[in-house]
Amino acid sequence: MLSSLIILIFGTVNHPNLDLNERELALNKRKARLVVTFELSVILLAMLMHVRSEYVFYMSMGITVNAIIMILAK
Repeated sequence: MLSSLIILIFGTVNHPNLDLNERELALNKRKARLVVTFELSVILLAMLMHVRSEYVFYMSMGITVNAIIMILAK
């Protein structure tokens, strides 16, 4: 859950190779926050439906890896 919080706070990291302008950055931050909210909803729903814990674990690890990459890029 900490990983999701990191993604919700940062949204998108403007890397020099991307060179996003302010409008593009704001749009990408909004989209990233919507996607992570959707992913959290899917994980929560999977937990409530008693989906195999391995599947929930791998979904959670995807978010964690994404948060680590965002921190490294920052």
